Amino acid sequence: SVRSLVVDRVAWREFRVRLLQRLGRYSEAEEDVRKLIAINPENYDYHDQLHTVVTARKNLEGEAMLATKVEVCDEMRRLYPRALACQRLPLSILPEGDDNFTLRLDRYVRKFLIKGIPSLFTDLKPLYAVSTKTEAIGSLFERFEKDVCSTGRLPSLGGENDVTNDSEGLDAENDD
Repeated sequence: SVRSLVVDRVAWREFRVRLLQRLGRYSEAEEDVRKLIAINPENYDYHDQLHTVVTARKNLEGEAMLATKVEVCDEMRRLYPRALACQRLPLSILPEGDDNFTLRLDRYVRKFLIKGIPSLFTDLKPLYAVSTKTEAIGSLFERFEKDVCSTGRLPSLGGENDVTNDSEGLDAENDD
């Protein structure tokens, strides 16, 4: 077997996925790409490949394809809750003006703000290519600013306890 001679198993599996895709053997490619995601859930290329093979296997187009991609992202997010790629990808996939976009954006951004992670803007920058997403990001941050200035905390997430503000209250005035 060739497998025993292969030193770089990840590269071998990546090549195998591409080959299986070209051959139209999407179920096998999906199985291998899921194994690659298990190795590195932060790799955006693996997620893109998973979306490609799943939608090709199901022969989907248009709205059904977008819905399936978001479902796959949600499945991956449940499997790998700490992987940011699984949370960030739906923001790129969801169509302009989707109500679900704002809720997902809020959940995603909140974690960065509470932990003080400086790369948030760089991470969101690709979304600025779509004007309606830019507007949604701007209005979300304006709402955050208003609430932080008046209460010292981020607004609630609508009763959900994904990220709590109780112990991480943001101090509106840091001049002390």
